[in-house]
Amino acid sequence: MQLIGNTAFIAFIVLCLVACDCGQIVKGIVLDKHTKRPIPGANVQKIYRTDQSKYYQPRYLSDSSGGFAVHYMAGGVLGCPDFQLAFSKPGYTAQKKAYNGILLGDTTYLEKVK
Repeated sequence: MQLIGNTAFIAFIVLCLVACDCGQIVKGIVLDKHTKRPIPGANVQKIYRTDQSKYYQPRYLSDSSGGFAVHYMAGGVLGCPDFQLAFSKPGYTAQKKAYNGILLGDTTYLEKVK
């Protein structure tokens, strides 16, 4: 009986440790709002939850076709926490977007500064 109790306790601890991390993935494309053409070299960065003026490193850049992929591991005992990404490029108005978990095929539109 003691062996079953110890095994159950160890299984519970392992489950808690595994369940506390979750993968956060966003893949998508950055496009010009008016022309709908890809924006290569756009900055994509995760924003700190506690200080919206700070960004995590590394900074990601959209590729020549405007595509980007951001991967993070986050702690989340009760599920993946929400997070925000900031999109920017000189000559365009920056944009922040909120996400939760995994999103494939996201489209972000940036507007040229007038």
